[in-house]
Amino acid sequence: TRSGKWRVKARPTSGLPGGRCYAKKENDNTECLATGTTVDPPNGAGESIDEEFDQVIMATSAKIASKILVPSAGTHGAAWVLNNIDYDGFRVTLSLADDKDAVKTEKALYHVYPNGRLSGSIDRILEVGGGLYKLEVEPDSNPERPAKHYGSEILATRKWHHHRFSLWELLLTHRVLPRFNHVQGLHIAGDFIRGYGHDDALSSGIMAACKAGISAKAKETLEEMKLGFLCNEIKE
Repeated sequence: TRSGKWRVKARPTSGLPGGRCYAKKENDNTECLATGTTVDPPNGAGESIDEEFDQVIMATSAKIASKILVPSAGTHGAAWVLNNIDYDGFRVTLSLADDKDAVKTEKALYHVYPNGRLSGSIDRILEVGGGLYKLEVEPDSNPERPAKHYGSEILATRKWHHHRFSLWELLLTHRVLPRFNHVQGLHIAGDFIRGYGHDDALSSGIMAACKAGISAKAKETLEEMKLGFLCNEIKE
C-alpha cells in the first residue's frame, strides 16, 4: 500500500486450492464445496476484513502464494517465479501389510519400485512398532490398484501435491526467488526455498520468522537447538 504496509483481505468465498471451504449443510463439516465455488458464508462468517501488517510470512505452496500476491503490490517478479514452480500429484495409502509383503519380510525400511512407487514399513520408520503398517506413495497418474494390493486392510488414503525438483525449479528457487524474498516485509517460506522435504520446510519457516523479527529468548532457544545459524543465512 502507499503507507508501505501489506494489506491482507479476508474474502467470504472459496477459490484458492486448499483455501477456505464451507460445509454444504448446516452443522455438517464432513462435506465441502469444490475448489473455486463461490458461496455465501454460513451465519455471516468470513465477511471481508482488511488488515495491514509491516511484516507478512507466506507459508504456503508456491502455486497458492502466486495466486495470493496482488500485482499492484509490486510483486510481479515473485509471483511469476512462484507460479512457474510445477507440482505433481501423489496418492498416499496407509494399510495393514500382508504377511508376504516386503515391508514385513525384509529388513529394509523403504522399497522403491518402477513408475515412481515407494513403500515403507512406516511404524518401523517412526520407531513406534514392529512392522504391521505399510505406507505407500505413488504418482496419482498411475492406474488405481486393487484393494488387495495394499494388504489385509486399507486404513486411510490421501492425495497431495509436491513441487518438482528439476534443474528448472532449482534455478528458480535458488537463484531467482532470493532476489524477491525478504524484501519490503514479505517473507516467503516453504521447503522449495531450501530444497525438498519437511526439514527444509521448517528451516525456511525459521528463517522467515527471524527476518520478520523474533524475541531474544527465541533466538537463545534456537542457539540451544543448534539452529541459530538459520537466522544468519539471510543476506540483506
